[in-house]
Amino acid sequence: MRFKYNVAEEPDFELESRTLVTEGSTVTIPLFASWDSSHYAMVELRALADSFSHWMKRTVYLKQ
Repeated sequence: MRFKYNVAEEPDFELESRTLVTEGSTVTIPLFASWDSSHYAMVELRALADSFSHWMKRTVYLKQ
């Protein structure tokens, strides 16, 4: 399943967010999380990445 996100700060100074489109397609940038598998906080890092992923899906999903 692919999601499109509008990842930006809330607009300040009367700015408005816009979807970036080029050649008829929305520009997307995939986000990845990675870390050394022997990192002492591997479990916590995974939980943080999962939590952020769920937050993105709930909070900044681009409605079309």
